[in-house]
Amino acid sequence: GTFQSYIMNSNCVCELLPQGLTYTEEDAVLGMIAPRALKIFSAKNDTNKSFFSSEMLKSYNAAVPVFEFYKAKDKIAYQIFDTGHGYWPEMRDAMLGWFNLQLKGKGDGNELIAPAVKPLPATELATFKEGERPAEIVTTAGFCQRQEVYLHQQMMEDHKPNLKTKTAALKNILGINLSTKIKDVKSYEREEGWQKFVLETTSGSFIPFLFKAPEKGNSYTLLSHSSGKDSIPSSDIKDLIKKGQGVLLVDIWGTGEQRSETAVKIDGALPPFHTLSRSAQWLGNTVMGNWVSDLQLVGEWLKQRDKKSILNIQGYKETGIASLLYTVFNEVQQATLVNTPYSYRFDERKGIDFYNMAIHIPGILK
Repeated sequence: GTFQSYIMNSNCVCELLPQGLTYTEEDAVLGMIAPRALKIFSAKNDTNKSFFSSEMLKSYNAAVPVFEFYKAKDKIAYQIFDTGHGYWPEMRDAMLGWFNLQLKGKGDGNELIAPAVKPLPATELATFKEGERPAEIVTTAGFCQRQEVYLHQQMMEDHKPNLKTKTAALKNILGINLSTKIKDVKSYEREEGWQKFVLETTSGSFIPFLFKAPEKGNSYTLLSHSSGKDSIPSSDIKDLIKKGQGVLLVDIWGTGEQRSETAVKIDGALPPFHTLSRSAQWLGNTVMGNWVSDLQLVGEWLKQRDKKSILNIQGYKETGIASLLYTVFNEVQQATLVNTPYSYRFDERKGIDFYNMAIHIPGILK
């Protein structure tokens, strides 16, 4: 298909290329195969847009000039099959014919009916016999855990980390859009002591939040929740008001009034933010980066309103991470994280599948 068709589509996360669309498209990857042979198979009845034949043809047509440049126009081809998603016998037969031509120089590339096959038992296919696998060869999960321990040791041995370098690296992997500013502020009627505001940004988004000024003083708490401001416990809000705090309840990107109904529908039974997290990463940013950006803009609005304001920040579950990240780039008096993970290190315990895909930040362990 195309990388662009992955945006707002629910594909396997293993197909995600972080920041991919900021520097390439799928046709460029196909072009890297030239002048070697490439044949693309496409299923006419696939139900996922990312794999539609029309998307495949965009990539094919854009890759052809690269093969022509290498004088290898005959080395690229495609075939559309009257099947659904899958790897079907007719595809296998077509593959064998193509391999015969390109690897053996036999035939004309048309299908070659595969001989009958007898499946082999797994024990015969295993690279090592049971009990004979060398200790240095590990599973993918084992490799990741080993790398994570190594990276952690490196970090702990770095007794004088460069804060400026670390902060710049964090800003980069979050994909925070520093050029986004407040374009307009819309205010609405007060309701039960709360005033609603909506910030329109220069990037075309709208950030809604409820505001209650402090009875006295200039201390405020900015609260967010990954399920939207309506999920913030009312008891916590009452406690803050009782303490004389001003309160801001904000719906950051993809939550509450900013929720994408399309993404929710695409997610289906998958974890929340499956679609938005992957789409954001293709475009060079992250859910966390978008959340930090929204929180920063609301914080800027408050500072414009009350130049002496003292800000506290409080986040629940995944937005607790965004609240913590906010403190890296902005001054706050106190950050409170509720039901928030405090580490990205791997954990093998059972029953801790508690967080949605908004938490993912490619490159965070490095």
